[in-house]
Amino acid sequence: MQYRPPLTGPEAPPYHGRVTPQPEAPAPRPLYVGIAAGLLLALFAGLAIPSMAGKSCTSDEVTHLPSGYSYLATGDYRLNRQHPPLLKMLAATPLLMLDPELDLEDPGWTSLPPEEWGFGRRFLYGNDADQLLFWGRMPTVLLGLLLGLYLFRWSRELWGPWGALFSLALYATCPTVLGHARWVTMDVGLSCFFFVTFYHLWSYLRRGAFGHLLGAALGIGLAMASKFSGAFTGPLVALLVGIWVIRPFEGMGGGRSELPGRALRAVLGLSAMALVAGVVVWAAYGFPPRPSMYLEGLLRVNADHDPEYAFFLLGQFQQEGWWWYFAAAFVFKTRVPVLLLLLGANLRVARTMRSFLDEAFLIVPPLVFFLATSAVAANVGVRYLLPVYPFLFLWIGRIGLEWRGGRARWAFVAAVLLWCIWGTARIHPHHLSYFNGLGGGPEHGHRILDDSNIDWGQDLPALKRTMDEHGISRVILLYPWITSGDPAQYGIDYEPITQDVWFSPDPPPGVYAISTNMLIRGELTARELGVASDWMRRHQPFARAGYSIYLFRFE
Repeated sequence: MQYRPPLTGPEAPPYHGRVTPQPEAPAPRPLYVGIAAGLLLALFAGLAIPSMAGKSCTSDEVTHLPSGYSYLATGDYRLNRQHPPLLKMLAATPLLMLDPELDLEDPGWTSLPPEEWGFGRRFLYGNDADQLLFWGRMPTVLLGLLLGLYLFRWSRELWGPWGALFSLALYATCPTVLGHARWVTMDVGLSCFFFVTFYHLWSYLRRGAFGHLLGAALGIGLAMASKFSGAFTGPLVALLVGIWVIRPFEGMGGGRSELPGRALRAVLGLSAMALVAGVVVWAAYGFPPRPSMYLEGLLRVNADHDPEYAFFLLGQFQQEGWWWYFAAAFVFKTRVPVLLLLLGANLRVARTMRSFLDEAFLIVPPLVFFLATSAVAANVGVRYLLPVYPFLFLWIGRIGLEWRGGRARWAFVAAVLLWCIWGTARIHPHHLSYFNGLGGGPEHGHRILDDSNIDWGQDLPALKRTMDEHGISRVILLYPWITSGDPAQYGIDYEPITQDVWFSPDPPPGVYAISTNMLIRGELTARELGVASDWMRRHQPFARAGYSIYLFRFE
């Protein structure tokens, strides 16, 4: 008997995908499926929200949140033009009820060009920084929940209730997603709108409902207004529509005689989507008389990057980076059971094959985005691959087509999910610094990757707790994010480390708190200058704050 997914709505045509006949799994009642999905989304929120309250300001947040608030308060988009404004304004919207003080006489605001980092830091710490950050991060969590809801919906239409719950369970407990779903940054928001776009496009081409056409058009505009890598969304939509013209869903006007009609429908649909997406992007910039602001910002994408910066991977430093950096980051930052499930899903494609266009929607967007990111993105974080992850979990959901009950099968499912949950629980609340067992776990992540993969300045509260636990009243601090986070905000008594001490093979007595990124950079400095800044090789830390600050004691 062939499995037919539940397509909803009176306009939904009969399903024409191709699936190898399988005995049907006992379908759970819809109420139970909805309750289970709700619990998984609640788990996602329960992991993200409390943990974000205990994290200090990350590097990008110091400019993103103040910039977004300045857009809303003044209508002036002078700050942080190297990123589109939508998600910054969305994050700053809850701040309107707090009415923080915005100093428009600040030299960072009035200077030409504006000095956004100093302005942002003075804005945050001139008000209640923790309160602003908590409410500013909340919209990112909500976008993560919306993405999970869409993932469940699409997976259910493709693979049925068991596949949908399996996809959602992997998503809701993914430490890489959780690690970035609680910051005022662009990656989770882009992932949400990117995924939503292709779900609605898939639904429109299958069902022809105007609402899905509008949803796809809005998704393109929202993705483009979220991050400049969202500009890939439009060409990918055009590519998939072109594939549909040549090879539509099986049984839906596949004859050559209907090719001209499909081509005309495609041209009209793409034109309408381009128009709506353009209006959305224009609106995100406040309908400026100069619509070229988006293109001007696109040219400033790498304005923050030092051209002489040496990227880090597996103990090596290289200015030009590696073409395989993001493949390595994906392997080491993705849970091992998920990698095995991905392999298992690939092996089951022949038994769970859908129509050609169904499979194209599952493969083309994440594959092209992955290749484009590998080709052009700076080698600083797996976060640039976040739009790929929902498609990964959607792809794995096909395993749910073959669940037919039985103790052995349910034992396997339970073991896999417990393995996944254990990896997430073990790292909580430090999800950003997750590394799987292939890399030796988060304790050895500093040997593999740096930057936002492990240390983004987020662990000042953890440093204070560690100091209290060990009875430490004062530390000598090397913290590169001092322009972002403020140690004094968390009651940390410190003095900055001097270069002579940092380079010395025999540091003076005291307790030293050293950022993980600086420990990694110390390796490079030691190689280039022949100094003793390679502390992780020379000295043994006695404690750790999260996974991003190590403590050393010298008597």
